[in-house]
Amino acid sequence: MSLAVAIEASDGIVLAADSRATYGDPRGLTAVNDTVQKIYRLSPRTAIALVGQAETGASLIQHFTASLAAQPGANVDTAAEAIRTLGNQFFSQWFGPPQFLIGPMGPVATPRPDVWFLLVGHGANGQPKIVTMGSLAPFNFAPNLSTTGFAASGVCLVSPVKSCKEVFGH
Repeated sequence: MSLAVAIEASDGIVLAADSRATYGDPRGLTAVNDTVQKIYRLSPRTAIALVGQAETGASLIQHFTASLAAQPGANVDTAAEAIRTLGNQFFSQWFGPPQFLIGPMGPVATPRPDVWFLLVGHGANGQPKIVTMGSLAPFNFAPNLSTTGFAASGVCLVSPVKSCKEVFGH
C-alpha cells in the first residue's frame, strides 16, 4: 500500500508519504524496500508526492523537473499544466493513446500503469493549493483541485489473506 497526504496549515502546506515499495504479485511472493523516495521538489514553490507504479511515476517526475527547471518561478498552476501536458504526451508515447472496450456497463478503459500525483504549492496569488492528478482514463492527468484544505492519495494492494475492506474496515 502507498499513501500520500497533503494538509494546508496556517503557515504552509504539509506533504507526507510512506517510503515502502512492494515488488511482485501481492497474491504470492513479494519483496519490499522501505527507502523509496515518493516526494520530490519540482520547483522552489512546488512539491509532488507519487503513489502507484513507482518506476513509471519516477520517470515522469524526471521529465516534469527538467521542464520546470527552465521556469524557476513556476507556481502550482504552471506545474499542474506541465504535468498534464507532459504526462499525456509521455503516456501516449510509451503506452499508446487511451483505448476503451465495450463492457456490460459501457466503455471500460484498457489497462495502463496507475500513477497518481499529489501536487502542492502556491498559486500566482500566493494562495496554497493542493491538486491531485492521475493517469487513468478518463482523468488523463487533469488537475483536481482540493477545496477542503487536505487531500490523500493511495494505492491499496489486496493480498490473498486480507482485503482492503478487512484492513481498513470500509
